[in-house]
Amino acid sequence: MKRIMFILICLASVVGCGVSEDAAVVEARNEGRKAAFNVLRCYGGEDFVLESSVLDARIKQLSYLEAGDTACAKAFDEEFRQYIIDNNDRLAKELF
Repeated sequence: MKRIMFILICLASVVGCGVSEDAAVVEARNEGRKAAFNVLRCYGGEDFVLESSVLDARIKQLSYLEAGDTACAKAFDEEFRQYIIDNNDRLAKELF
């Protein structure tokens, strides 16, 4: 019986780790969408404001990489790109 409890606890902890990792990826996607929204909001205004918002997005992505979280960095980048592609073809062609 103790052996079964131990196995169940181990399985629960492994599943719990997977859930938090998935939540981190979801949060990274949300951050990518927010960053893209900010870039689109700045588009058409002063160039330095647009450049600053793009740099802010890049810094956020790099923070995931520095933390060793390539899944979150990838999720952030994918969402950032897709949001801009979906909402502004002209800017997407300029950036990508």
